[in-house]
Amino acid sequence: MSADQAIPSHVGWASSILIFLHMGKTGGSTLSAILTRNFAANGQFAGQFDGHLRATGISSLAAAQKAFEDLAPEKQAQIKLVNGHVPFGIHAFLPRPAYYISLVREPIEREISNFYYMKLQTGTKMGRFLVTMDFAEFAKKGFSADNYQTRILSGLEELNPLWDAETHGGIINDQGTALQSAKHNVERHFLLAGPMERFDEVVVSLARRLGWDLGSVTYERLNVTPQRPSRDNLSKAAVEAVKERTRLDLDLYQWIAARFDQDVRGEGHSFQRDLARFRNVNKKKMKQSSASAPFWSALQRSLSTWFRRDHT
Repeated sequence: MSADQAIPSHVGWASSILIFLHMGKTGGSTLSAILTRNFAANGQFAGQFDGHLRATGISSLAAAQKAFEDLAPEKQAQIKLVNGHVPFGIHAFLPRPAYYISLVREPIEREISNFYYMKLQTGTKMGRFLVTMDFAEFAKKGFSADNYQTRILSGLEELNPLWDAETHGGIINDQGTALQSAKHNVERHFLLAGPMERFDEVVVSLARRLGWDLGSVTYERLNVTPQRPSRDNLSKAAVEAVKERTRLDLDLYQWIAARFDQDVRGEGHSFQRDLARFRNVNKKKMKQSSASAPFWSALQRSLSTWFRRDHT
Protein backbone atom coordinates (compact mmCIF):
# COMPACT_ATOMS: atom_id res chain seq x y z
CA MET A 1 0.00 0.00 0.00
CA SER A 2 1.46 3.36 -0.96
CA ALA A 3 2.06 6.06 1.62
CA ASP A 4 -0.73 8.16 0.11
CA GLN A 5 -3.36 5.46 -0.18
CA ALA A 6 -6.21 5.79 2.30
CA ILE A 7 -7.95 2.78 3.82
CA PRO A 8 -10.96 1.88 1.66
CA SER A 9 -14.40 2.06 3.25
CA HIS A 10 -14.96 -1.66 2.70
CA VAL A 11 -11.77 -3.57 3.33
CA GLY A 12 -11.47 -6.98 1.68
CA TRP A 13 -10.31 -8.88 4.74
CA ALA A 14 -10.10 -12.21 2.95
CA SER A 15 -6.97 -10.90 1.23
CA SER A 16 -5.68 -8.42 3.81
CA ILE A 17 -3.49 -8.48 6.92
CA LEU A 18 -4.31 -6.93 10.29
CA ILE A 19 -1.39 -5.44 12.25
CA PHE A 20 -1.84 -4.84 15.96
CA LEU A 21 0.72 -2.25 17.02
CA HIS A 22 0.95 -2.94 20.75
CA MET A 23 2.32 -0.06 22.83
CA GLY A 24 3.26 -0.84 26.41
CA LYS A 25 0.70 -0.32 29.21
CA THR A 26 -2.15 0.69 26.94
CA GLY A 27 -4.35 -2.39 27.43
CA GLY A 28 -2.57 -4.24 24.65
CA SER A 29 -2.23 -7.61 26.37
CA THR A 30 -6.00 -7.80 26.75
CA LEU A 31 -6.61 -6.85 23.13
CA SER A 32 -3.88 -9.22 21.96
CA ALA A 33 -5.65 -12.12 23.69
CA ILE A 34 -8.85 -11.26 21.82
CA LEU A 35 -7.04 -11.16 18.50
CA THR A 36 -5.04 -14.35 18.90
CA ARG A 37 -8.13 -16.44 19.55
CA ASN A 38 -9.86 -15.03 16.47
CA PHE A 39 -7.11 -15.92 14.01
CA ALA A 40 -5.75 -19.35 13.14
CA ALA A 41 -2.45 -20.01 14.91
CA ASN A 42 -0.64 -20.71 11.63
CA GLY A 43 -1.74 -17.31 10.30
CA GLN A 44 -0.09 -15.26 13.04
CA PHE A 45 3.28 -13.54 13.09
CA ALA A 46 4.34 -12.12 16.44
CA GLY A 47 7.22 -11.45 18.73
CA GLN A 48 10.10 -9.18 19.64
CA PHE A 49 12.42 -9.15 16.63
CA ASP A 50 15.37 -7.24 18.06
CA GLY A 51 17.58 -8.46 20.90
CA HIS A 52 18.64 -4.91 21.75
CA LEU A 53 16.86 -2.60 24.20
CA ARG A 54 15.64 0.42 22.27
CA ALA A 55 14.17 3.70 23.43
CA THR A 56 10.58 2.53 22.89
CA GLY A 57 11.09 -1.14 23.70
CA ILE A 58 10.01 -1.90 20.13
CA SER A 59 12.38 -3.47 17.63
CA SER A 60 13.88 -1.73 14.66
CA LEU A 61 12.07 -2.04 11.34
CA ALA A 62 15.08 -3.80 9.83
CA ALA A 63 14.96 -6.50 12.52
CA ALA A 64 11.24 -7.04 11.96
CA GLN A 65 11.74 -7.28 8.21
CA LYS A 66 14.51 -9.84 8.60
CA ALA A 67 12.36 -11.95 10.93
CA PHE A 68 9.56 -11.97 8.38
CA GLU A 69 11.85 -12.72 5.44
CA ASP A 70 13.38 -15.62 7.38
CA LEU A 71 9.97 -17.34 7.36
CA ALA A 72 9.35 -19.99 4.74
CA PRO A 73 7.45 -18.60 1.71
CA GLU A 74 4.41 -20.78 2.48
CA LYS A 75 4.34 -19.39 6.04
CA GLN A 76 4.56 -15.82 4.75
CA ALA A 77 1.58 -16.46 2.50
CA GLN A 78 -0.51 -17.67 5.46
CA ILE A 79 -0.06 -14.56 7.62
CA LYS A 80 -3.33 -12.81 8.52
CA LEU A 81 -2.35 -11.19 11.83
CA VAL A 82 0.84 -9.40 12.83
CA ASN A 83 0.63 -9.03 16.58
CA GLY A 84 2.80 -7.49 19.27
CA HIS A 85 5.43 -4.84 19.93
CA VAL A 86 6.04 -4.26 16.24
CA PRO A 87 7.31 -1.06 14.60
CA PHE A 88 5.18 1.10 12.36
CA GLY A 89 6.25 0.55 8.75
CA ILE A 90 6.07 -3.22 8.84
CA HIS A 91 3.22 -3.07 6.31
CA ALA A 92 5.69 -2.02 3.58
CA PHE A 93 7.22 -5.49 3.19
CA LEU A 94 4.14 -7.66 3.79
CA PRO A 95 2.83 -9.57 0.77
CA ARG A 96 -0.73 -8.17 0.84
CA PRO A 97 -2.48 -4.93 1.85
CA ALA A 98 -2.19 -4.44 5.62
CA TYR A 99 -3.93 -2.13 8.08
CA TYR A 100 -3.09 -1.24 11.67
CA ILE A 101 -5.02 -1.08 14.90
CA SER A 102 -3.74 0.32 18.18
CA LEU A 103 -4.71 1.61 21.61
CA VAL A 104 -3.48 4.84 23.15
CA ARG A 105 -3.63 5.95 26.78
CA GLU A 106 -3.66 9.22 28.69
CA PRO A 107 0.11 9.75 28.82
CA ILE A 108 0.69 10.54 32.49
CA GLU A 109 -1.35 7.50 33.55
CA ARG A 110 0.61 5.39 31.07
CA GLU A 111 3.94 6.60 32.46
CA ILE A 112 2.91 5.84 36.04
CA SER A 113 1.67 2.38 35.16
CA ASN A 114 4.75 1.66 33.06
CA PHE A 115 7.18 2.69 35.80
CA TYR A 116 5.62 0.51 38.48
CA TYR A 117 5.24 -2.39 36.07
CA MET A 118 8.85 -2.22 34.87
CA LYS A 119 10.16 -2.11 38.46
CA LEU A 120 8.74 -5.62 38.89
CA GLN A 121 10.52 -6.97 35.80
CA THR A 122 13.77 -7.66 37.61
CA GLY A 123 14.84 -10.15 34.97
CA THR A 124 15.13 -7.38 32.36
CA LYS A 125 17.77 -4.71 31.87
CA MET A 126 15.26 -1.92 32.45
CA GLY A 127 13.77 -3.63 35.49
CA ARG A 128 17.18 -4.01 37.13
CA PHE A 129 17.89 -0.37 36.40
CA LEU A 130 14.66 0.87 38.01
CA VAL A 131 14.35 -1.54 40.93
CA THR A 132 15.83 0.84 43.54
CA MET A 133 14.35 4.02 42.06
CA ASP A 134 11.23 5.87 43.16
CA PHE A 135 8.82 7.63 40.83
CA ALA A 136 10.04 11.11 41.77
CA GLU A 137 13.61 10.29 40.67
CA PHE A 138 12.33 8.56 37.55
CA ALA A 139 10.25 11.59 36.61
CA LYS A 140 12.92 14.16 37.43
CA LYS A 141 15.73 12.49 35.50
CA GLY A 142 13.57 11.25 32.64
CA PHE A 143 14.77 7.67 32.46
CA SER A 144 12.23 6.75 29.80
CA ALA A 145 12.03 8.17 26.29
CA ASP A 146 9.89 11.29 26.14
CA ASN A 147 6.61 11.19 24.17
CA TYR A 148 6.67 7.42 23.86
CA GLN A 149 3.40 7.02 21.95
CA THR A 150 4.25 9.75 19.45
CA ARG A 151 7.64 8.17 18.81
CA ILE A 152 6.09 4.83 17.95
CA LEU A 153 3.19 6.03 15.83
CA SER A 154 5.42 8.46 13.92
CA GLY A 155 7.37 5.55 12.46
CA LEU A 156 10.53 7.70 12.50
CA GLU A 157 13.42 5.31 13.03
CA GLU A 158 15.68 8.01 14.47
CA LEU A 159 13.26 8.30 17.41
CA ASN A 160 13.86 4.68 18.38
CA PRO A 161 17.62 4.49 18.99
CA LEU A 162 19.32 2.02 21.27
CA TRP A 163 18.49 2.86 24.89
CA ASP A 164 21.18 3.80 27.38
CA ALA A 165 21.13 5.15 30.91
CA GLU A 166 22.52 8.52 29.85
CA THR A 167 20.37 9.65 26.93
CA HIS A 168 17.28 7.40 27.38
CA GLY A 169 16.55 7.88 23.66
CA GLY A 170 17.12 11.63 23.70
CA ILE A 171 14.66 14.45 23.28
CA ILE A 172 12.51 14.82 20.16
CA ASN A 173 13.97 17.92 18.53
CA ASP A 174 11.61 18.48 15.61
CA GLN A 175 8.42 18.02 17.57
CA GLY A 176 6.11 19.22 14.82
CA THR A 177 7.42 16.62 12.40
CA ALA A 178 7.03 13.77 14.89
CA LEU A 179 3.48 14.68 15.85
CA GLN A 180 2.32 15.29 12.30
CA SER A 181 3.89 12.03 11.12
CA ALA A 182 2.03 10.14 13.84
CA LYS A 183 -1.30 11.72 12.91
CA HIS A 184 -0.69 11.17 9.20
CA ASN A 185 0.06 7.49 9.78
CA VAL A 186 -3.12 7.01 11.80
CA GLU A 187 -5.20 8.72 9.11
CA ARG A 188 -3.71 6.78 6.21
CA HIS A 189 -2.87 3.36 7.59
CA PHE A 190 -5.08 2.58 10.59
CA LEU A 191 -8.32 0.68 10.47
CA LEU A 192 -8.86 1.65 14.10
CA ALA A 193 -7.10 3.64 16.83
CA GLY A 194 -8.85 4.35 20.10
CA PRO A 195 -8.28 5.24 23.74
CA MET A 196 -7.70 2.44 26.23
CA GLU A 197 -10.12 4.19 28.57
CA ARG A 198 -12.93 3.31 26.13
CA PHE A 199 -11.88 -0.31 25.70
CA ASP A 200 -15.40 -1.75 25.38
CA GLU A 201 -16.22 0.67 22.59
CA VAL A 202 -12.95 -0.12 20.83
CA VAL A 203 -13.56 -3.88 20.76
CA VAL A 204 -17.19 -3.43 19.68
CA SER A 205 -16.02 -1.13 16.89
CA LEU A 206 -13.41 -3.69 15.87
CA ALA A 207 -15.96 -6.51 15.82
CA ARG A 208 -18.33 -4.46 13.66
CA ARG A 209 -15.61 -3.50 11.19
CA LEU A 210 -14.33 -7.06 10.84
CA GLY A 211 -17.76 -8.70 10.85
CA TRP A 212 -17.12 -10.66 14.04
CA ASP A 213 -19.77 -11.81 16.50
CA LEU A 214 -19.74 -9.76 19.71
CA GLY A 215 -19.22 -12.94 21.71
CA SER A 216 -15.83 -13.37 20.05
CA VAL A 217 -14.39 -10.20 21.60
CA THR A 218 -15.27 -10.75 25.27
CA TYR A 219 -12.33 -10.38 27.61
CA GLU A 220 -10.79 -10.39 31.06
CA ARG A 221 -8.22 -7.70 31.81
CA LEU A 222 -4.65 -9.00 31.58
CA ASN A 223 -1.25 -7.72 32.67
CA VAL A 224 -2.68 -5.06 34.98
CA THR A 225 0.02 -3.31 37.02
CA PRO A 226 -0.47 -4.39 40.66
CA GLN A 227 -0.41 -1.98 43.59
CA ARG A 228 0.48 1.13 41.62
CA PRO A 229 -0.38 4.40 43.34
CA SER A 230 -2.86 6.85 41.92
CA ARG A 231 -1.71 10.12 40.42
CA ASP A 232 -3.09 11.97 43.46
CA ASN A 233 -0.70 10.09 45.74
CA LEU A 234 2.41 11.16 43.82
CA SER A 235 4.21 14.45 44.23
CA LYS A 236 2.97 17.32 42.10
CA ALA A 237 6.52 18.02 40.99
CA ALA A 238 6.92 14.47 39.67
CA VAL A 239 3.61 14.59 37.82
CA GLU A 240 4.51 17.97 36.30
CA ALA A 241 7.87 16.61 35.16
CA VAL A 242 6.15 13.73 33.36
CA LYS A 243 3.59 16.12 31.91
CA GLU A 244 6.38 18.22 30.42
CA ARG A 245 7.91 15.16 28.74
CA THR A 246 4.61 13.92 27.31
CA ARG A 247 3.12 17.07 25.75
CA LEU A 248 3.18 15.59 22.26
CA ASP A 249 1.58 12.39 23.54
CA LEU A 250 -1.22 14.38 25.16
CA ASP A 251 -1.93 16.18 21.88
CA LEU A 252 -1.88 12.87 20.01
CA TYR A 253 -4.06 11.16 22.62
CA GLN A 254 -6.69 13.91 22.56
CA TRP A 255 -6.71 13.93 18.76
CA ILE A 256 -7.18 10.16 18.53
CA ALA A 257 -9.86 10.21 21.25
CA ALA A 258 -11.80 12.95 19.42
CA ARG A 259 -11.46 11.10 16.12
CA PHE A 260 -12.69 7.87 17.71
CA ASP A 261 -15.60 9.68 19.36
CA GLN A 262 -16.65 11.09 15.99
CA ASP A 263 -16.54 7.62 14.45
CA VAL A 264 -18.66 6.15 17.26
CA ARG A 265 -21.25 8.92 16.99
CA GLY A 266 -21.37 8.35 13.26
CA GLU A 267 -22.34 4.72 13.85
CA GLY A 268 -25.61 5.87 15.43
CA HIS A 269 -28.02 3.95 17.62
CA SER A 270 -27.02 0.53 16.30
CA PHE A 271 -23.58 0.94 17.84
CA GLN A 272 -25.05 1.80 21.23
CA ARG A 273 -27.32 -1.25 21.05
CA ASP A 274 -24.34 -3.46 20.22
CA LEU A 275 -22.31 -1.88 23.02
CA ALA A 276 -25.04 -2.53 25.60
CA ARG A 277 -25.43 -6.11 24.38
CA PHE A 278 -21.67 -6.69 24.46
CA ARG A 279 -21.35 -5.39 28.02
CA ASN A 280 -24.11 -7.71 29.14
CA VAL A 281 -22.46 -10.72 27.48
CA ASN A 282 -19.03 -9.79 28.85
CA LYS A 283 -20.39 -9.27 32.36
CA LYS A 284 -21.92 -12.75 32.33
CA LYS A 285 -18.65 -14.25 31.13
CA MET A 286 -16.67 -12.53 33.89
CA LYS A 287 -19.13 -13.82 36.51
CA GLN A 288 -18.70 -17.35 35.17
CA SER A 289 -14.91 -16.99 35.28
CA SER A 290 -15.03 -15.70 38.85
CA ALA A 291 -17.24 -18.59 39.91
CA SER A 292 -14.84 -21.17 38.49
CA ALA A 293 -11.68 -19.52 39.86
CA PRO A 294 -11.83 -21.13 43.36
CA PHE A 295 -12.02 -24.61 41.84
CA TRP A 296 -8.98 -24.08 39.63
CA SER A 297 -7.04 -22.42 42.45
CA ALA A 298 -7.76 -25.38 44.75
CA LEU A 299 -6.74 -27.81 42.01
CA GLN A 300 -3.50 -25.94 41.41
CA ARG A 301 -2.67 -25.98 45.15
CA SER A 302 -3.37 -29.73 45.32
CA LEU A 303 -1.14 -30.45 42.33
CA SER A 304 1.65 -28.30 43.76
CA THR A 305 1.44 -30.14 47.10
CA TRP A 306 1.51 -33.50 45.34
CA PHE A 307 4.49 -32.51 43.22
CA ARG A 308 6.52 -31.27 46.20
CA ARG A 309 5.70 -34.37 48.24
CA ASP A 310 6.53 -36.94 45.56
CA HIS A 311 9.25 -35.17 43.60
CA THR A 312 11.50 -33.52 46.17
